[in-house]
Amino acid sequence: MAPKLAYQAYIADNHEEATRELDADLRKSLRSVFRSADNPPPLEYLASTSNLNFEAFGDSEPEPIVFMSKEEEDYLVEQYSFQGFGKTLQFYLDQNRRRSHEFAASQGNFTIPCPVLAILPTKDSVAYWPHAMKLIGSEKFLPNLVVRETPTAHNPQLERPEEFNQMVEEFLNNILEQTEAQTSEDGTSVREEL
Repeated sequence: MAPKLAYQAYIADNHEEATRELDADLRKSLRSVFRSADNPPPLEYLASTSNLNFEAFGDSEPEPIVFMSKEEEDYLVEQYSFQGFGKTLQFYLDQNRRRSHEFAASQGNFTIPCPVLAILPTKDSVAYWPHAMKLIGSEKFLPNLVVRETPTAHNPQLERPEEFNQMVEEFLNNILEQTEAQTSEDGTSVREEL
């Protein structure tokens, strides 16, 4: 799992350089990232701590984003042209991760008690997310976690939107059924209170 997360160390340590690398050719960068399970990036891509390794694609342009129309891809490139990748990489910066952790820790809030749905891709070239969740012990922090898996790459909501939406709908319907069965002390259902 770890070698494919090497890009995170590179971005954290070289934010400006990584931004320049991604911004140099927005279409190539976006096509490199938005891949499907049937169209994974080369194994060497994102596996370096010294660059993003676009060389892994060779001299050829990465194929168009398979789950977007040409117009959608053009729109995505246009939107990234306004600000580039700099603001989208903020999550990878150590100080931002630390602040996020410190904020949660300072409140003593280490769990999310409400129902949580995690739809995990099982063919992501970056990591095998079901194992990653077990490794970090997600269920300890999410006691009402529901995990669903789908054979997609990193963006199941884009690669298989119908399947993704059905999983979300089933999850929400299940919550609705559970809340309708519960009543408050005065006999009012939780749904009526909302």
